[in-house]
Amino acid sequence: DINTQGGFYGSVIQAAAAQGYKEIVELILQHGANVNLQSGYFGTAIAAAAYQGQQDVVEYLLQHGADINLQGGDFGTAVAAAASQGDQDIVEYLVQHGADVNLQGGEYGTAIQVAALWGYQNIVEYLLQHGAVLNLQGGY
Repeated sequence: DINTQGGFYGSVIQAAAAQGYKEIVELILQHGANVNLQSGYFGTAIAAAAYQGQQDVVEYLLQHGADINLQGGDFGTAVAAAASQGDQDIVEYLVQHGADVNLQGGEYGTAIQVAALWGYQNIVEYLLQHGAVLNLQGGY
């Protein structure tokens, strides 16, 4: 079963997405993989790709039905995963395509909390400009 879950990445689609293997992600989806399967450290394939800086895979997953606000894993959301790595380009791309900057989840709470935790001032500023709420609780 292509959607079997287990291991660090949780699923074959997450493993391929995290490593930036877009052609493998395409092949997996053609064979019936669930683009929104939730499991593993990152929770979703889009969060795995966002965390690892794989923007082309993030874009491909969104074009093929990935839920930009689906929660799961240690970072809660794809935008929080990208923020945790200081990846301004992916954070902006996700927000421009409908990511909710105030969704809470995972170990770190919201995207602005994780960006502040790791000292990414440029991302904190960007998230504030795009509606991030400062007094939400959760995470660290």
